[in-house]
Amino acid sequence: MNRPPSSHSMRPPSSAASRPASSLSRPSSSASHRTASRLSNRPVSRHSTKPPTRQSIRVAPLIQSLVSLVTGFTEENDETAYNDAIELASKKIDSVTKQGMGIDMQTVEARLKGLAKKSRIKSRDTLADALDISRASLRVEAERESDLDSEIKTSRLPDHMQFLLALASVPSDDTLEYASRLVEATRNPPLPDPGLTWKDILAEEPFEGQHWEGVYGLPTGSVKSEFMHSADSDDESPPLSPISDDDDLENLSLNDQTEESEVSFDVQTPPLEEEHNTAPGLLSQALLLREELESLQRKQYWRDNWRTDADVSRPFDISDAATLGPSLERNLDTAEGVVLTNVENKKYINEHDAVREVLLTLQSHSSIIFRTHYDEAGKFQAIKISETAPMLLHFSRASQASLLSVFATHATSLAHLRLFSKAVVSSVTQTSSSGEKWHLARTVEAFAEAVDAQVRKVSLWCSNREEVMLRSMSKDVAVVVSLLDLSKAFRDEFSETFPSLLDILSSTFRNLPLPLDDCSAMHRQGSPSTQSSTLLDALFTKAQSMRTFGDMKTSTALMEVFIATAEPVWRMSSRWLSDGIFGTTTPGTSHLEDEFYIESNELSVSDRDFWSDGHVLRTATLLQAGDQDDSLCVPVFLRPTADSLLSAGKSMGLLRILDDQGDIKPDVLKNLGTTQLPAFRQFLTDALKALTDESDSGGDSPLEAFRHDRSLTIDDFTLILRERLLPRCQTVEKTLLRVLFSDCQFFEHLSSIEGLFIMHKGDAMADFCEIIFSKMDERKSWIDFHFLNSAFRDTVDYQRNKWINSALVRLTYRALSSSPDSSTARQSVRGIAGLCVEYAAPFPLYYIFDQPCIQAYNEIFVLLVQLRRAKTVLDGILFRRNVTFGLRASESKALYATRGRLSWIVNTIYNFIGQNVLQVETLRLREQLANAVSLDEVIILHRSHLERMTLGCFLDSKTANVRKAILSILDLCMVFGRNFASLSGDANLSSIDASRLSISVSRHKSRRLRRQNKDVISFLDSRPLSLLDDDSEDSDSDTENFTADREPEEVDVSLHQEESDPFSKNEKISADLDGLVRFVRYSVESLSTNASSNKDAGAFEVLSFALQDWDL
Repeated sequence: MNRPPSSHSMRPPSSAASRPASSLSRPSSSASHRTASRLSNRPVSRHSTKPPTRQSIRVAPLIQSLVSLVTGFTEENDETAYNDAIELASKKIDSVTKQGMGIDMQTVEARLKGLAKKSRIKSRDTLADALDISRASLRVEAERESDLDSEIKTSRLPDHMQFLLALASVPSDDTLEYASRLVEATRNPPLPDPGLTWKDILAEEPFEGQHWEGVYGLPTGSVKSEFMHSADSDDESPPLSPISDDDDLENLSLNDQTEESEVSFDVQTPPLEEEHNTAPGLLSQALLLREELESLQRKQYWRDNWRTDADVSRPFDISDAATLGPSLERNLDTAEGVVLTNVENKKYINEHDAVREVLLTLQSHSSIIFRTHYDEAGKFQAIKISETAPMLLHFSRASQASLLSVFATHATSLAHLRLFSKAVVSSVTQTSSSGEKWHLARTVEAFAEAVDAQVRKVSLWCSNREEVMLRSMSKDVAVVVSLLDLSKAFRDEFSETFPSLLDILSSTFRNLPLPLDDCSAMHRQGSPSTQSSTLLDALFTKAQSMRTFGDMKTSTALMEVFIATAEPVWRMSSRWLSDGIFGTTTPGTSHLEDEFYIESNELSVSDRDFWSDGHVLRTATLLQAGDQDDSLCVPVFLRPTADSLLSAGKSMGLLRILDDQGDIKPDVLKNLGTTQLPAFRQFLTDALKALTDESDSGGDSPLEAFRHDRSLTIDDFTLILRERLLPRCQTVEKTLLRVLFSDCQFFEHLSSIEGLFIMHKGDAMADFCEIIFSKMDERKSWIDFHFLNSAFRDTVDYQRNKWINSALVRLTYRALSSSPDSSTARQSVRGIAGLCVEYAAPFPLYYIFDQPCIQAYNEIFVLLVQLRRAKTVLDGILFRRNVTFGLRASESKALYATRGRLSWIVNTIYNFIGQNVLQVETLRLREQLANAVSLDEVIILHRSHLERMTLGCFLDSKTANVRKAILSILDLCMVFGRNFASLSGDANLSSIDASRLSISVSRHKSRRLRRQNKDVISFLDSRPLSLLDDDSEDSDSDTENFTADREPEEVDVSLHQEESDPFSKNEKISADLDGLVRFVRYSVESLSTNASSNKDAGAFEVLSFALQDWDL
């Protein structure tokens, strides 16, 4: 260690000044000449009982000088601190010299080597080189076997070194600077002083021939001119002076010397012009530059001719890690005692240089360790370890390859991501081969930008690491530079972020090989909406899985990319929510982006299907069989809210249309507010702050709370979005619903529809039905369009309270399989099935009362008319005294009983449908509409209401058999009415009055008559009729086995034989009626058992319970 500068300046000259001064020599100060201090003469300290020795007396002045020089304390300025420092130094020296064990030079060199190695580990190569130089100089001085100083002997040199090492402290900036100067002076020693030579003297002014110029008053240049002239004339001209020989010249010289003392000359020598010769300065500067260049070249480890300073030929030493690599290479390259390669010719570099090469590779720069692989087409494939990569001294070949392969994998992923980002950026100005300009989905562009931001973080991180390495060489900063440390630091900082991003990119464009640098191929890969939803879903799912596995670094980075990637879709959603339906009311003007998860079917607003089919959630081009949810092109994080967003956007657009038409109040939209949503990052930040109730927990990023609070999961983002978006969506939907209920008169139209189709206005609809039935009985055409509509308008106009706008109603008759006429409708209720009633609800209510709903209402209306028709026929059959006169009591009772049974079953079915189905469902719909919050919910409730009524009226596919049986019962009523009319002789079924003249009192019981009775077409198959025969012994057991699975046969009334006996027909009607009622009862019981809801089951149980009275 170097001494402080003050110690050299205070040392006076001594007799040893002729030889190099040693840093270990004793400084000559006043302390060595003055008398012994009180330290040497004071009594024995209480800490020691031994008498002072000769050595302690001799060392005491040295300790005093050492304390004064090191601490600056003296006996005059601070006596207490000075004495304490002396005692401490004395104890330390005594413990080392007396109690401690001595060391040898090998131990000293080992400790110096250790200090040098420690400095190299801390990237202080200059300090390590200085210690090696000092250690080598000390070893050379020790080998001379001569005393270094008069007071330092060679035998005591290890003790002195032990003393200096004990006093050594942490290297400071001055120490590092001194070490740098020492290394520089050793590697580039100054040139020795050549001394003064005759060549230098002659090279100085005056030059040869100019020494006597201006002397003796002669003009400048005269001596030189004459000399030169005499030399050039070559004795051809006579001399200017008569003196021609040497003797005369000597005489002249003597005379001049004698006269010199007598005569004085006033000699005026002109000043010589100063001339600067810069050639030596330029040469010195060139040498310095050359030395600096060579010094820099010695540090350029990437040059082919560069070799390390370490000795690679040394044998393996377990205490020296630098011998591991070369020793293993020698063993691996040796086969059967023959050395295949020369280890000394292999290139080795330092580990910190290898770390720098790895950092360059991660930043996409060239490197001597890695090389880039390309395919035959010149496309990038991967980054691999170079075959000519230099090795490290303390690594084996396998361990080095294992470490570097990790960096090669990360570098390959980064290179693929850089190529993708570069291709996406360059695709903005590209055009297709046909000249049409195209661009990728905005979500893909946002993803490329987010990926580029993550890649740039790697470059910044590598630059910071390299900066720390460079700063550590000049400052006192402890830095560990190794491949293992770099691998751990990279894993702790980025984890599996970039391989995960590359996997996401590959899964999005699964049909394209890496590298993804062809944007035109990516553009053709699929629809923009499919690419956007697939990319966002992959990011969202990958982030969730990584967080589940505990990889918070990767999960946070993926969420950062996800937030940036979802921004375009979020902006589209914000625009959809604030502006509503894009474009005008005409089709073909939609401005929805292709990658938006909502698509337009180009329907006009005036279309009845516009609300349900005009704008829908976009579906994938190729549907996956059996997985309907995956066919939606809606990102996963928006799927719970997608339906609400769709409904809210349509509601906002509908409100704007109503506002333009002046159908709503002017301040509705003003109070609603149409501001767009904030950016996705800001939206999540505000949501997380509200969730955690901490204003500063989230910071400027929504990922801060996500990173610190491990209780939050990825699914919480979906819930947060839903909780924050639903109130805004519901506000718009409720506003539209309030407008529909108040301004558009929804409930008034609903009441009109119920009064028309469900016949809540019983008196008005009863009058209308009587008009139609009278036409039927008169065998006149009742299906005329004008007759039906005029009859309905007249009925409505006769009412005191106007309950419906007749202009919105249109009645028509649509022909079925066979053209109906008055006779067919008169014989069977099935002829009424062609009656069609339409209700034209105004805009926008026809979104609720659409065509399928009106069709369902119409089926209920037809069924009620059919029931009224049968009920009217039965009510018109009157049994008077003149009718029953002449009939047997049994025959009269049979006719009366059949009429009663028909009336009971018709009234039971009619009351069940009217009270337990229609009225109950109507009241339930009113309760549900009171709690509805959106138009979509109203539509769903209304359709569910119709489905329940259709089921209760036996009009759906599940109850088709029951409906046929009921229609057969109603046809039996019509047959019974005609049969009774044949007895009374009146063809008018509205007022049947049987006369005595038309009654046949005798009944011929012949075989021919029984055969004719068998030819009568029945309403059921043979099995139920046989079961209902009174003469059958097994009727009870067989009836119990009769189920609703058997479909009843429809009766064809046109095949009924007119010449049949009326009383036999009555028996057949009674038998068929019994079988049909039992069929209906068993079918209803089965429906009540298998009903999907308790309310439906309860309604069917009521009918089943009522039908049990049939057997009483």
